[in-house]
Amino acid sequence: EMIRKDGGEALAVTVDIADEDSVRAAVERTVTAYGGLDFAVNNAGMASHHQQLDQMTLDQFERVVRVNLAGTFLCMKYELPALRRRGGGAIVNIASNGG
Repeated sequence: EMIRKDGGEALAVTVDIADEDSVRAAVERTVTAYGGLDFAVNNAGMASHHQQLDQMTLDQFERVVRVNLAGTFLCMKYELPALRRRGGGAIVNIASNGG
């Protein structure tokens, strides 16, 4: 809203980066809206449920890995072909100190 108010263009897309179909759809929507992809910033992650490792369930641990590791992989899997179609670009992956 603030970007548009200042005369810019903006698109908000909700995506679950742990879900491949959601990531693919988000990249496709962006490419459709702007005619391609020139850059991407992958900046999503989650904490380890603020628990010690020996107190986590396997499901909790797998969700952290799915979001923090597989999520970045999935984003890049669909971003890279879109960048190549434009002749190149840049991807910035941001991790936490724990990464």
